[in-house]
Amino acid sequence: MMTASVPDVFAEAKERYTIFDLWPALNLPGQPKRSCRSPFREEKTASFSVFDQGKAWKDHGSGEAGDVIEFVKAATGWTHSEIREWFMERLGIDHHDPPTRTPAPPEKRKVIRWPGELVTGSESAWEAFAKRRELSYAAVWTMVHTGILRFCKASGHRCFVITDNERRAAEIRRLDGGTFGHGRKAYPLAGVDKSWLPGADLIWGDEDILVTEGATDLLTAFDRYVRYRKDGGSRRWRPVGLLGSKCSRIDPDLLERISGRHVRLVPDPDEDGDIMRKNMVEVFTKDRCPVDVVELPRGRDLTDMKDEIEPGELFA
Repeated sequence: MMTASVPDVFAEAKERYTIFDLWPALNLPGQPKRSCRSPFREEKTASFSVFDQGKAWKDHGSGEAGDVIEFVKAATGWTHSEIREWFMERLGIDHHDPPTRTPAPPEKRKVIRWPGELVTGSESAWEAFAKRRELSYAAVWTMVHTGILRFCKASGHRCFVITDNERRAAEIRRLDGGTFGHGRKAYPLAGVDKSWLPGADLIWGDEDILVTEGATDLLTAFDRYVRYRKDGGSRRWRPVGLLGSKCSRIDPDLLERISGRHVRLVPDPDEDGDIMRKNMVEVFTKDRCPVDVVELPRGRDLTDMKDEIEPGELFA
């Protein structure tokens, strides 16, 4: 193993990798060529170029261009610090703190690069979605009308979108349950701020917080909560979703809003879920929140268990 400063990491990344290598690693749609369609949005006519033996690119539609580092930034919306961490993992470099230097100016808030227009859909679409996902129509109606659920097209596929009216974090999945390029179930959406929890814009009053791991379990949690309230449950909860099990940071303004509330975590019962549990217990207890954890059988997440867990148990 070796250590390196920030410039060394980026210099080695530029030496070691081309855009041809990074395109599939980032799970981007299409194929990188001298003339190809942009991987950052839906388009019918090619307006993207990869050249200089894969070391440079230009998006003629937006005017953006750059080297491999800027390519990763455009594809993901990550900060340079996050890009550095990603390359360090790929290069096998120890994660030591960089040398002391003048603090960089605050990064601009990430902006999601949507692959197409987000729409609410029709009542028939909601009914079909509820049936396919084995959710109640009331839950789907609620999620649409509160901004949690939207629909769009991505890579030519009809998809559903889990987000909220802040539009800072989101996950896109195919309605038919299929995968995108390279076998990923989630569309490679650039600009997602994983420190924001979809559903959090609805937090108000004295609600407690139920944090699921991932978008599909958030669907299940909303469905269970609607059923819980219809069955006479009186305790008020706000289901939110953590989009990234390894995320160890929550937006400071959101943490301030959650501070002091009871937080219940529903991690996936696997190694990634163990990481989510450890990180989120630390984050929320440090913010003076009492925390408990829903224990699920190893290998079966909340959606797998939805017919075996009564709503009253989940929101007890």
